Amino acid sequence: MTHQPVAHENLPAAGYFSAWSLSAGGMADFRLSTVDPATTVALLRLDRAGDARVDWNVSRTEAALGIQTLDLGAALTLAPDGDLLAAEDWALRLEFRLSIAPQDRVLVAIQGETGELVLGFDADDLPYLAAGNHRAVAPVPLPVQCWLEVMLRCHAGACRVAVTDAAGTEIARLNAPIPAFAPQAIAIGRSALPTLRTLNASIGRIALESRGLPAASFRIPAVGRPVTLAPSGGTGAALRFHNAPTFAVRSARWDGTKRDPRRAPEHYDAVALHDDDLDDAGWPVTHRIAVPENAESGVYGLRVRADGRSVTWPFFVTP
Repeated sequence: MTHQPVAHENLPAAGYFSAWSLSAGGMADFRLSTVDPATTVALLRLDRAGDARVDWNVSRTEAALGIQTLDLGAALTLAPDGDLLAAEDWALRLEFRLSIAPQDRVLVAIQGETGELVLGFDADDLPYLAAGNHRAVAPVPLPVQCWLEVMLRCHAGACRVAVTDAAGTEIARLNAPIPAFAPQAIAIGRSALPTLRTLNASIGRIALESRGLPAASFRIPAVGRPVTLAPSGGTGAALRFHNAPTFAVRSARWDGTKRDPRRAPEHYDAVALHDDDLDDAGWPVTHRIAVPENAESGVYGLRVRADGRSVTWPFFVTP
């Protein structure tokens, strides 16, 4: 995920409520990013004519007022158990579909106690495999907007990558020497470097192998939006979804005959990653609004004045 400060060029203040709706007697938490350390706030009733001020208690927390940061971009991570994959012979199989040219992005980053692998794309969109000080680069870019499969296998002191198209034809091959190591963390769609943006791509079925045998496999659910996913086959690993990717995406098995993911989940067992996806910004609470027990239900707003400009964020009070 890309770690970057909030851009305040056009808006001196940005923020959000932890929950847009709460019951009377509750506490509304607001999180603010601002260029103005002297930012002030006022509470208003928005479903009345004019600016109807509200005199509920709005308190500041200990969090300093300033510019917050955003961790943008969806990604997946795999955490294999320590004994799941044999250091001398393991493999990762992955379905993917590039949405746009993948310039300077990473498809897979694998870390272990004694080794590290990166399968990514350079500034010219060329696929590369980096293992230690060795870097192998493919001669041509991969096609976009079509489903591909990558098989990455580390065996006998070398890592081999083969990319095939939907017909099973090999369209790219990369090789790099690397000492034997067992993966401890696998990231899909992102790099370990916070300066690199995440990949814009769809991800389908994922499988891990050890000594040539299936170890754990994953099928993305077509219904629901899980944060973690247990293997559909095998054990010893968990798949985690970061920053709210899009589920129920047309997968490599979609043929246009099924339009309902619930009736044909195998046609929609993929997830889409975007480099501007965001789930929870994770900013600290800067203001708390104590809603009285006898508060009327309605639409209220916190008006924030920063650097000479005002912006109002609404929230709703229910009985």
